Parts: sequence; structure tokens; C-alpha cells
Amino acid sequence: MPFRPQVGDELLINGVTYRIAEHPAAPGIPFGQAGRRAIVYQVVAGDDKRALKVFSRRFRSPALVLVAQNLAPFASLPGLQVCQREVITPEQNPDLLRQHPDLAYTVLMPWIEGPTWMETMVQKRPLSPEESLALARSLASVLSRMEEEGLAHCDLSGPNVILPPGGGVEMVDVEEMYGPEFERPEVLSSGSGGYAHRSVAGGVWGLEGDRFAGAVMLAEMLGWCDERVRGAAWGESYFAPEEVQEETERYR
Repeated sequence: MPFRPQVGDELLINGVTYRIAEHPAAPGIPFGQAGRRAIVYQVVAGDDKRALKVFSRRFRSPALVLVAQNLAPFASLPGLQVCQREVITPEQNPDLLRQHPDLAYTVLMPWIEGPTWMETMVQKRPLSPEESLALARSLASVLSRMEEEGLAHCDLSGPNVILPPGGGVEMVDVEEMYGPEFERPEVLSSGSGGYAHRSVAGGVWGLEGDRFAGAVMLAEMLGWCDERVRGAAWGESYFAPEEVQEETERYR
């Protein structure tokens, strides 16, 4: 059966008992966020909050163990907290997987508080010029350091960038990140609407994979303090997916 937890359900993972957290805005509903490939639930053990990323069957694979091993050395870099992760395997968690088979190769990682950049745009949340500049500087710093380390996210987009309350930016959905000696994914991301260059329809995989999307997002962040920019934005990104690299009103 699909994994459909209830608030308060207990999961024993690598010797630690976690409980499914309640959504702060919806009493009685698990705190979960659905994405294209997985649902991320908040689980807690005392004051320790973690993200439990449950992949859909198509994207659930033993290869996620190697991905976690490759990402681990970069968890201390700014913006890459989620590279610190544990993968639930049959060898380490047989009892849990007998009870919940769909948790095989689920990932346990830090829970990052804060809205995504996409949520900020959709809600038209205003920023001051100082906040816009600070955000853009943080993103530029993270992307620059990643490239120095030979890394690229390869699907940089609004939903994959979180804005923590204390400032800065954090990357999520890093499973297909490009890196030194990383294995090339079987299916490459072709980027996300509003951020993808038209030349990457066949997939993004390389050290310079974030440059176009990063430039678009930096422009969004720098301009977001201007109410005219906020008013002109398409929605989940400033540009509508079909507008990217086209001469449209939003470019002018």
C-alpha cells in the first residue's frame, strides 16, 4: 500500500523514533509538501526536525545510496545542508520496511524552514531594496562556491531554493546534481519552466548547468523590490515558460 501517514505515527529509523508532524495551518493533517518526484514530510524526534523524502515508485532506486555518499562531502558548504542525508535501506531498516515497503530508499535529511523563492513570487511578497540585494548576493555566493567545487544543481528553479528566516538561501532537490565523479543520471532534467534555456531540451548535465537559470533568478531577486516587476511577473517565475528567450513585454 502507498505510504499514507497520519499525524503522530511513529517511525523507527536507524535507531531513532520519529513522529509525523502536524501541518501548522491544517490541524490533523501531516506536514507534507508534494513535488514532481516525491512527497517530503516533516518528522520530529524531540526538538530535532527532519525532512523525510518519500519518492514515487518510478524514482525509488538503490542508486540513491550512492547519490547520498557522493553528496555527503559537500554538506558543510553554504546552501547545501540537504546534502547531509541518510537513506533508508532494507539492510539497515528491515523492520520498518516490512511495515512500510514504500519507504525503501526514502531519504532523511535536515528540515529547512522558510518559503521557497517560488512561493515568495506567487504571493507577491514585497522585498526592500536591501533584502533583494542580500538575497541575490547569497544566491550568487552559493552558486559561485558550488562551481568552484565542481558542482551544479542542474535544475535550478524557484521551488528548489528555500529562503530561511535567518537569511541566505538553501538548495533542495539535489539528487541529480552534477559533480566530480558523480554518475550521470539515466534521465536528465531539461530544466524548469521559466528558467530553462531552449538549447537544453535534451537535458542539463555539466559544470555550467546553472548559469542561465542562475542569471534569470538573480535578475528576479534583484528586481523584486520594484512593485512594477512584482506586478508584471507571470506567477511561479517572472517569465512564463514559453516566453524565455523571446521578445515579449516582460523583457522590455
